[in-house]
Amino acid sequence: MDLSIKNKLKSFPRRNYLLTPTPLEKMVNISKDYKVDIWVKREDTIGPAGGGNKTRKLAFLLADALNKDCDSLITTGSFQSNQVRQSAGAAAKEGMQAHLVLRLPEHSMDKQYMTNGNVFLCQLLGAKIYQVNFECDREAYMQNLANTLIENSFKPYIVPFGGTNALSTLGAVDLGVEAAEQALSLGFEFDYTVLASGSGGTVAGVAIAYHALGIKSKVLGIEVLSDNKLASEKVTKIIDETGALIGMHEKIKSSDFSIIKGYAGEGYGLPTEGMKKALQLIAQREGLLLDPVYTGKAMAGLLDLISRKNIPPGAKVLFIHTGGSQALFAYRDLFNNPEFNT
Repeated sequence: MDLSIKNKLKSFPRRNYLLTPTPLEKMVNISKDYKVDIWVKREDTIGPAGGGNKTRKLAFLLADALNKDCDSLITTGSFQSNQVRQSAGAAAKEGMQAHLVLRLPEHSMDKQYMTNGNVFLCQLLGAKIYQVNFECDREAYMQNLANTLIENSFKPYIVPFGGTNALSTLGAVDLGVEAAEQALSLGFEFDYTVLASGSGGTVAGVAIAYHALGIKSKVLGIEVLSDNKLASEKVTKIIDETGALIGMHEKIKSSDFSIIKGYAGEGYGLPTEGMKKALQLIAQREGLLLDPVYTGKAMAGLLDLISRKNIPPGAKVLFIHTGGSQALFAYRDLFNNPEFNT
C-alpha cells in the first residue's frame, strides 16, 4: 500500500481537533440479521460541540483562517445543519465569533425542529444566527455579511456550504486513509464503503484516498439532498479540484464511486419511512444512534441494497457514521407517533 498520500496531507497545516483513529466497530447483530459483514467507522465520536465528520474538514479550514489572522467565521446550512454546529464549536474553541446563516425549511416544520437539536446547541455555543428564506442566495448573503464585518474592523473567514472545498476535502482523504489502514490491520479490505452524500466532499475524499492507496473497495454515496442528476458530477468536480491541490494528476475513474439515488425522499431533512425504520432498528439492535438527515437515510439505503442483493451475502461493508445524532431532538415528535412505537 503506497502511503505517500499521508506525506502530502502532512504538508498542509491543520488544527488538532481529532482523537484519531476513530473507532472501527463491527455491527454484530445487524451483520447476523442481514448475513453481511458490516462495520461502522465512528466519526460521530470526534470534535468540538458533539463531533462528526465535518471536524476533519474544519481542522484544515480553521488552520487556514487562523493563518490569515481571521477573528470571525461565517458559514451556512440548513436549520438543523451538523456542519454549522461543528463550525460554531470550532469557532468557540479558537476564540472566534461564529456567524451562522440558517436557511428556513421549504416545508412547514414543528416547534421542536425550529428550536431544538442543532439550533439550540448553536445558540448555546454563542453563535450569532441569521435566518434566511429558502430562496435566498446564501453565498451572496455571506459575502455581504463579510463586507459588513470588515467595515466594522473584523476579519471574517467564510466556510462554504457543507464545509466543502478542495482544502477541506483533505480531511475526508485523511478519513479514507485511516479507514483503509484499520481494515488492513485486521487482515482484509472492505468490498464496499457506504456513507451519506450531501455536499459530496466526504465521498470525494474517501475515493481519492482509496485510489491513492490502491484500495479496491467501491465507494457508495447515498444521496440525501435530492435525487439531482448532477450529484455525480458534483463529486467528480471536488475530486478534480482536490487532486490538483495535492498534485495527484491521474484521473479517478467514475467506476470507483457511485452516487446512489432513491433514498432522499421529498428532500433534504425531510423524513422517509425507510429512514425512520432504519434509525429505530440500529438503535434497538446495536445501541447506536444515527441521525434523521444523513446517516438514517444512508443506513436505509445500505439495508435496502443488501435486501435487494445489490450488495451480496458475505460481503464486507464499511458504513461511515458521519455523526449528527444531536438533530434527533429536533425530530422528537416524529417518533411520538404510535405507528413507530410498536
